[in-house]
Amino acid sequence: MMISIRAITRTHSNFKICLLRQFSSQIQTVPLEFDKYEPPLRDPSAPPIVFLHGLYGHKTNNRTASRKLAKILGNDVYCLDLRNHGISPHTKRHDYPAMAADVERFCEEHGLEKAIMMGHSMGAKCAMAVALRRPDLTSMLISIDNVPCRNDRAEREFMDFSEYAQILDYITTRTTPFAFTTIKQADDELAKYESNALVRKFLLSNIIRDQHVLQTHPNDPHALVLKSKIPLDTIYDHMVDIRGWPFSDDDTFEKRSLFIKADHSPFVSEEEIPMIKQHFPNYDFVSMNSGHWVVTEKPDEFVHVVSTWIKEGIDK
Repeated sequence: MMISIRAITRTHSNFKICLLRQFSSQIQTVPLEFDKYEPPLRDPSAPPIVFLHGLYGHKTNNRTASRKLAKILGNDVYCLDLRNHGISPHTKRHDYPAMAADVERFCEEHGLEKAIMMGHSMGAKCAMAVALRRPDLTSMLISIDNVPCRNDRAEREFMDFSEYAQILDYITTRTTPFAFTTIKQADDELAKYESNALVRKFLLSNIIRDQHVLQTHPNDPHALVLKSKIPLDTIYDHMVDIRGWPFSDDDTFEKRSLFIKADHSPFVSEEEIPMIKQHFPNYDFVSMNSGHWVVTEKPDEFVHVVSTWIKEGIDK
């Protein structure tokens, strides 16, 4: 009996998905918080977008771009809080298989089939992980300034990311000679290490003032008023996992993929294109005149690039 190569490939792919589902069942997933942006006029042919933020981010970071994409494309856009971020649950494990398993659970529970997986930075690697693990849940992939390999060229940036966790921990735990009590005080302290006001504002969106402490200890200079919404120790301890890439060269996603490179960022280089091609052979590559924070720095250009690329895929 003759068996076609296509049939063998399909059987292998289905077997791989079954194995990944079995493996995912061994990961303790968490339910993810989300915001949903609906279009004023729905296009039934447009698949939903699952938008994943980067390290220290949360679901509100990309709300402006998400509203615009929903309006232009006529689809639903789901912005998720990944584990240990935003208001999603905290857990000691923080690596890409676990983050991907959370997103896969979210898609299954919300009936999202063939979603467009899109993410920035850490969220980009999570989106890639979902595409590789569960191509049955993924119609397209969009990676914003990250690559499917260890980020060797971004060593300085990951040193900064680790330092941010330490500084935010200091801001929320120092009691002598006095505790920090206002976001302005926290910003002044953070400014000693980070000169970019937009980055500081982004980081400090993870810090809140504890109203209960303010009410119960109104005149106590040592009371810990400022609290971190995210588990800084867990993030610091897993920086190697966040920088890394746990998948083998044999893991591939054959559907359309878009890789957006920020020209003024070390996260993506021409030398890493072979790794993109290895895992995502059906890829397009776009460069933008931006730093690493693409969605914030170039919002209109970003929406144009992404919406145009998605429309091309839907129309084919």
